[in-house]
Amino acid sequence: MGRFLLQFDIKEARGTQTYAVEDARDKAHALELHNKGESEFLDEEFEIIELGGNPDIVPDD
Repeated sequence: MGRFLLQFDIKEARGTQTYAVEDARDKAHALELHNKGESEFLDEEFEIIELGGNPDIVPDD
């Protein structure tokens, strides 16, 4: 008897990721800085719409 983890692929999800950008002049500049990798990841929220079938099943050691 043991505990197993079922690891499903996520086929579809929707959500948001929140990043912070420092010293931006305006919205366009904030996006430019983010696209250059000059932002900090803060948070992620998502809702899974559909899981794939046939999960990987592994022991939870």
